[in-house]
Amino acid sequence: MKLTYRGTDYEYNPLDGDTVLGKDGGKYRGAIWRFHYVKHENIPQFAADLKYRGVAYHVGETLQTDKAVEVASTQATPDTTIRLHRTHLTNLRRNLEHRLAIAKANGDESLVSLLQEEANQLVL
Repeated sequence: MKLTYRGTDYEYNPLDGDTVLGKDGGKYRGAIWRFHYVKHENIPQFAADLKYRGVAYHVGETLQTDKAVEVASTQATPDTTIRLHRTHLTNLRRNLEHRLAIAKANGDESLVSLLQEEANQLVL
């Protein structure tokens, strides 16, 4: 079908695919209209070996593997957890001392008392 839009000619070829009638969509000006769906055909998946950012992978049919690959454990060891907790507390104390020094330099006694209470809670 040849069409023209704002002086530009183009050829319009609607899809020749089969359509399937769906359920009633409603009424428009007294006429019942239905949804028309394009009938989907199963397209076989291709198989290919691909590479993305240097990592090879396979799409399509599954490949047979010779052996299972062991995955490293992602659980934190107790030693790591303890060191992480100590580092966190050290950073909290350093931040609190800095805020306390600024509050004392500005002469804000109410903030100094709040920060000292926070320091007492942090010690526990």
